[in-house]
Amino acid sequence: MRFFCCACALLGAFAPHHLYGQMTQSDSINTRLKALEQGLSPLKNLKITGYVQAGWQKAQTPGIKNYAGGDFGPNIDNRFMIRRGRIKFTFTDKNLQFVFQPDMTERAFALRDIYGAVTDPWTGKFTLTAGVFLRPFTFENLYGSNMRETPERAHFQQILTPNERDAGAMMTWKWRNIKVDGGFFNGNAIAGDSDSKKDFMGRASFTKSHNATQLSGGISIYAGGVRQTTNKVYVFVAKNSDHGAGMLLKDTAVQQQLGRYAHRRYFAADLQYTAGSPLGKITLRAEVITGLQPGTQNSNESAKTKDGLTGDLYVRSIHGGVFYYVQNLGHSHFQTVLKYDWFDPNAKVAAAEAGKPNSRLAAADLRYNTFGAGLNFIWKNLILTAYYDWVRNEKAPNLAGYEQDLKDNILTLRMQMRF
Repeated sequence: MRFFCCACALLGAFAPHHLYGQMTQSDSINTRLKALEQGLSPLKNLKITGYVQAGWQKAQTPGIKNYAGGDFGPNIDNRFMIRRGRIKFTFTDKNLQFVFQPDMTERAFALRDIYGAVTDPWTGKFTLTAGVFLRPFTFENLYGSNMRETPERAHFQQILTPNERDAGAMMTWKWRNIKVDGGFFNGNAIAGDSDSKKDFMGRASFTKSHNATQLSGGISIYAGGVRQTTNKVYVFVAKNSDHGAGMLLKDTAVQQQLGRYAHRRYFAADLQYTAGSPLGKITLRAEVITGLQPGTQNSNESAKTKDGLTGDLYVRSIHGGVFYYVQNLGHSHFQTVLKYDWFDPNAKVAAAEAGKPNSRLAAADLRYNTFGAGLNFIWKNLILTAYYDWVRNEKAPNLAGYEQDLKDNILTLRMQMRF
């Protein structure tokens, strides 16, 4: 009995301290967990996505120039490459959004998107976006590379709006099924600015859905200019008694041309239609574009460096377009696609005029037509693509190297994985 009483006394003496120690330790752990949870809480607003497009290409002849992933090097007619490797960080907090997206390939590390957006908290219909982001111009430009059924965008899109993105600020208005974007941009793609003036870009679009059918479309406008670094600007002239068809010097007066701006104007319209069919879902798309494009004698591409366009300017009337037919094969994982696009960089000139003496017409004035066909296998986050481009240029009997169609067709085999 005496032993039992002593034991009870000892337990009574030590037990409260032991329990107090456990309670103190538990409270400390809870405090630390709460602090950790508060520290990590902003991450629940962060979304991370990405994709990689790796593949192999076979060119018809070595060293060809192309718009199916970049020119081939000398003596090279096939290559493995990472076309795009992107990871996108999107942080959203109520009416604010921040996006950062780099592009990583075996060739370079490049910035693709870095911008902030704020939506008005009263109506939720107006959004201001500023930074580097996709130009609000044409459906073809805005349709993401990880969703597109073909390896690359249309020829005209890559010529007129290289890199798809630009630095600037844009206002967006949404109301029901209508969306209007408009803003001012540097006009030099993602390179630094080269002049003081800014280019305006805008697009108005609509979307109408009913059951499995969807119709959408839009119109786009680009109003800008290219600074003239010399006193010479050439414009197209029709054939007359004084001179043949070609590019005519507009004005050689330094005080009138040097430092002024040549018009860069595009107008585009697009339409998309998706519906069910006995063979599976079908998608049709069409887009056309026309306008004025400043370039140089040997290049019709828009500026994409910090220096802009240097040398004498050649202002050409352009038109182009693209058509898609996409057919899902029933409920299988397979999808077929047919595509036709064209770009005429000097719509008022016949190919036979290029290369003639004093015409100032060169390869940059020739039209290209591209026919494409492909098969996609889509399973969860994996897309396997086999696609072939038939590229046809205008034949110019008076222009060395272009008397016949160039052998520049390309086969693309690609694997895309995304998360």
